[in-house]
Amino acid sequence: MAEPSVDADLRHGLLDAIHYKVKQDGMIVNKAIYMVIGIDMDGQKDVLVCG
Repeated sequence: MAEPSVDADLRHGLLDAIHYKVKQDGMIVNKAIYMVIGIDMDGQKDVLVCG
């Protein structure tokens, strides 16, 4: 699997998360998906990492 490349012209980086309730082993638990979002010099947003 290729490593993602990061453009050096990023102005800001943000960390965000989306929280979900999922059923795991018969119980309802909270899970989160984390994302790193980069904003370039033109204001365009791009998801850099998601996991």
